[in-house]
Amino acid sequence: VSGAAVDPPNAVFQQPASALSGAGAPRAKQWFASSRHSMNAAGVALKNWSLITCLAVNVYLLGAMVFFAAISYPQLGAVDRAVLPSVYQSLTSRIGLPVVLWEFMALIVTLVLYGSRPEATPVWAVHVLVAFSVAYFAMTFGCHLPSHRALADGDNSSAAMALLRVENMPTPGPWLGAMENLAAGTRDSTFTLAKGGVLVLHSDGITEARNAAREEFSLEHLAGLVQQGPRNVSALCENVRRPSADWSSTRNDDQTLFALEFTD
Repeated sequence: VSGAAVDPPNAVFQQPASALSGAGAPRAKQWFASSRHSMNAAGVALKNWSLITCLAVNVYLLGAMVFFAAISYPQLGAVDRAVLPSVYQSLTSRIGLPVVLWEFMALIVTLVLYGSRPEATPVWAVHVLVAFSVAYFAMTFGCHLPSHRALADGDNSSAAMALLRVENMPTPGPWLGAMENLAAGTRDSTFTLAKGGVLVLHSDGITEARNAAREEFSLEHLAGLVQQGPRNVSALCENVRRPSADWSSTRNDDQTLFALEFTD
């Protein structure tokens, strides 16, 4: 009787264990294997989509830049110079969403590839993409945005003035009026102006004018006024004439200034 009282509890306790280790074990292993396979498939899909997203964003950004370079920017060449700043400012104010946002997205989705990319994609390729992104942003913030501001502000902005270069042209040959026939001493010289360049001719009555301290107005002073002056040739001449006239209280020589802009 005591054996019969003890054996049934052992039999009842062992029955679920035998059932679990028997028919239930393959089903549990199959479920875990199926779950692991699904997770692996989802991980592979995520990595593939990371690469596809990175490619799509960068291709879109490349297409946008080609559009600006081939269509939008050349059209600005036909815009009148006086209204160019307002037209350009209107253009750049509309590129925030279609361009600038995608520039940052391109960098972000490229960085994602470090942690999520297909096994066939080597890490060095990600390094190259990130290096290109860093170089792109360096050019954008170092050159492109300052150029945007210079064009939007117009020709007289400090940024535009910093881009201008003044060259002193040599003037070989004899002075006019030194003799009646100058044919034997004349020399021909050539100088090429880029589109938008300004040629300024002056007499020594401007550069050699002296103030009360007997200091000359100087060629360097004249070059500085030309560089910082307006691009309109009439306004440029006036910008030089006033300071040169104020420099000397007496005029001992004639002062001649001629400015010519190359526009075509």
